[in-house]
Amino acid sequence: MKLGLYSEFTQDSVFQAVEGPELADIQSVNFDVAQEAVTLISPSLSEMDAVLPSPPSRYEDIVIFTDVRTDYQCDGCAPVNLLNTGSLANSLVSLYGSQVGGQLLQNNITSYTFSQLNDMIENVDSSVNQYVLSAIRNAEWVVFNVLDNNEDDPASRVLLQVLENRPDLLSNKKVIVFALDSPIYLDATNISKVTAYYALYSKLPSFVDVAARVLMQEITPQGALPISLNAVGYDLISMTAPDPDQIIRLSLVTPKGPPMVVTPVVTPAPEITVEQTPTPNFTVGDTITIQTSVIRDHNGHTVPDGTVVRFNFNISNESEITQQYETTTINGIGYFNYRIEAAGSLQVSATSEPATQSDTLTINIASDGSSSVFSISPTPQSTPTPTEAPLATPTETAAEEATEDLRYSGYPTLGEWALGIIVIGLGSVLAFFGGRVGGRRRAGRCDPCWHLDRWFIILFLSQPGRGRHAALDTAIRYGFCGGSGCGWDDAGLDWRIDLVDADGWALSRPIPKIAPFRGVMIFP
Repeated sequence: MKLGLYSEFTQDSVFQAVEGPELADIQSVNFDVAQEAVTLISPSLSEMDAVLPSPPSRYEDIVIFTDVRTDYQCDGCAPVNLLNTGSLANSLVSLYGSQVGGQLLQNNITSYTFSQLNDMIENVDSSVNQYVLSAIRNAEWVVFNVLDNNEDDPASRVLLQVLENRPDLLSNKKVIVFALDSPIYLDATNISKVTAYYALYSKLPSFVDVAARVLMQEITPQGALPISLNAVGYDLISMTAPDPDQIIRLSLVTPKGPPMVVTPVVTPAPEITVEQTPTPNFTVGDTITIQTSVIRDHNGHTVPDGTVVRFNFNISNESEITQQYETTTINGIGYFNYRIEAAGSLQVSATSEPATQSDTLTINIASDGSSSVFSISPTPQSTPTPTEAPLATPTETAAEEATEDLRYSGYPTLGEWALGIIVIGLGSVLAFFGGRVGGRRRAGRCDPCWHLDRWFIILFLSQPGRGRHAALDTAIRYGFCGGSGCGWDDAGLDWRIDLVDADGWALSRPIPKIAPFRGVMIFP
C-alpha cells in the first residue's frame, strides 16, 4: 500500500512540507484569544475604579509568586516547566520597563515559586526564607499565579494556607490572583480576602502577557466565566439566558438575495414608530421566512445554540386566529417558515424568555394579491429613578434646636430681661409710696417675711416645668429679689402669693404697707 502511494518510499518523499500559518500569526491569534478570554471574577467591573484606582507605579515594590510545575511531553522526553518563575516579571519588564517607557523599575519586581513560599511558611527562621519574608513585607503589590489545587503537590495550596492561617502577611497590600487554569481555586471566603481575582484559563506565554497588561490596567477584562461559580454567585444557565432588556428585531428573508431587514427608527415620542418598506407581493398559500436579530445574553454575548424562540402570529380577519410556534437559535438567530393561510392583516412578534420585547411585523395581504409590510418597534422603557424627598438642612435644624433650648432652658431672652426690669421698677415705686403711707407699723414683721421670701422663691424656681413660664420666672427672680433686698418683705410675700395663685399676673388684693429697707439678698 505504501509503495502504491509514493513513487519512492524514502523520507523526503513521505515527509513533505505543508504550508501553514507562520509562528508570528499563531502568537497573534493566541494573544487575541487571551484578550477576549480574560475574566474579572471579583470584584465586579463597576467596582474596580474604587478598589484599584491606579496600576502599580514606578517606585512601588511588586512580589510575584508562581506555581511552577514540571511535566513531560512524552515518556522519554526531558521535563519542562509549565510556567517559569519569572514569566510574569519578564512580561512586565519587557512591556513597561525602563527601555519602554519606564512605568516600572526592574529592581522593584521580585519573583518566587510557590515552593519557596511554602518553605518560608514552614520554616520562617531560616536565613534563606528571611529574604522571602522581607520581600512580602516591603511590597505594596503581591501577585499570585495559580494553577489548580493538586493533592500530590502540597505547595499548590500555599496561597490557601496564607489566606487562612497567615492573613497578616497580606495586610494592607494589594493582592492580585491570576488563575491560569481552572477558576475554582478560591472559595467565597478566600475571594473576599484578595483585592482582585482574574481568570485566564491557560499557561501559554500570550496569556501571561495579557495578565501583565491587565495588572497595569492597559486591558479591561471582557470575558465571562464558562462555568457556574457559586463562590461569586455566578449561575451559567441564568447568565447565558437572553437579556430581558433587549429588543428582538424581526426581518423577512426573501427568496432571492439576503434577508430584507426592516429597520424602524425609534424615537422617544411617540412610543412606537411605524415604517413601511418595499417587499415582494405575498398571496395566500405563499411561505414566508422570518428571522430574528442576534439574541444576546446577560454578558452581551450571543446566546447558545438551541435557545428557544417563540414566534407569535395573529391573523386579523373574520376569525381572529392567534398561533404560536417554537424554534431554536442557530448562531444566536431564530428562523421560522410560515405559510399564509388567509388574506388579512398578519402580525408577527417573537419572544425568547425572559426577553419579551420585539418588533411587530404587520403584513397586510389583500385578496387581489397586493401586500405591504410595516414594522412597529416599541420604545425601550427606561426604569424611573426614584427621587428622595428633600430633607431639612442640618443648619436649619440646629438653629431651631438652639432656639428651643434657649426658650426652655430657663435663661431669659431679651424681652424677658426687659419684663423683669419693669417689674423691679414697679415694685420699687409701690414699695416707696407704700412705706411713706404706712410708716413702720409692720416693721416687726420684716425679718420673718424676709426669710419666707427667700424660701418661697427658691421653692418656686426649683419646680419642674418652670421653663415654660420664663417671663414669670424672670419677674419673680428679679422683681421680688429686689423687693426683698429693700426690706419690703411683707408686701413682696403677699404679691407673690397672689401672682402664683392667679398664674395670670392678676392682683387679687391691694398691696399692703411695706417695711423699711433691711439689706440686699442675691438668689441663685
